[in-house]
Amino acid sequence: MAGKAMSSPKRAAGGVAGGYRHARRPAPAAAQEYRARDLPALFFVGPPRTATTWLHAVLQGRMSLPRLKETYFFDKLYSRGFNWYLAHFPAHEEPLTRAEIAPSYFFSAAARTRIHAAAGRVRIVVTLRDPVVRLHSLYKMRYANAAFRWTFEEACQRDAELHGTAQCAPHLAAWQQRFGPDHVMILLYEDLLADPQAWIERVCRFAGIPGFQLSTGQMAPVHSSETSVIPRHPAWTRLGVGVGNWIYDHEWEAAVALVKRLRLRRFFLERGPRFPKLDREVEQRMRRKLVADIGALESILGRDLAMWKPAL
Repeated sequence: MAGKAMSSPKRAAGGVAGGYRHARRPAPAAAQEYRARDLPALFFVGPPRTATTWLHAVLQGRMSLPRLKETYFFDKLYSRGFNWYLAHFPAHEEPLTRAEIAPSYFFSAAARTRIHAAAGRVRIVVTLRDPVVRLHSLYKMRYANAAFRWTFEEACQRDAELHGTAQCAPHLAAWQQRFGPDHVMILLYEDLLADPQAWIERVCRFAGIPGFQLSTGQMAPVHSSETSVIPRHPAWTRLGVGVGNWIYDHEWEAAVALVKRLRLRRFFLERGPRFPKLDREVEQRMRRKLVADIGALESILGRDLAMWKPAL
């Protein structure tokens, strides 16, 4: 699996490294037409691979969400203006609380600053996950999208997205400092796995929306990396991912629906052997590298995270 890096598609896995080329500098917020009350009252900011896609699925119809899960507005596409951003939300949903689920925002200082400047001290939801498991999940997704051909440890050193999203504590502290600890709810992915119903009830209380009972189907994970495969033909995979990103970027919803209906994803991204289980020695080396960040998270949360630390 070792080898040289492949050119990464713009939005193969979202997040910090997959960027956009901006044709112009962002316009000043004061020059853009919007009303603060039209902006989301709640932001689920990730980070990636922490059940944000699942949240988007179960909260559909219960909160007013963008028609695309991720707009990338406050971190990458701010220059398109607030009118473009607000057009992504359904019209005439007055009774529903407006929210955005945007895992790429967590690691973006620009997103924090822009959200606060535009919407004030809105509510923020952060979902944390065992950092090694989260990074390995992201690694499998990016490798499956033919972003690179490195080993896990190599990718964590050389891939900008994996390297840039390893440490969570400084970013979590920055969100709390910007919006206030009482406006930032911190959840653990492991608690979701243990009791999905109690987890979603906490979300509903914080969001100020009526609680609801999860169906059996809603208990299942969405876009799990467990189904990711090592691409047999990376060039074809990169082509498929690139075309898909282009369609997504241009918001051709009919084309997106057609791709889903024809299940073309299976041809480009679901052909090949499954990833092997993470090697125990590699896992422990990664945990040792992240132990300081885990300790900082323990201080912020006031909670023992021994299950994330290296074995003694």
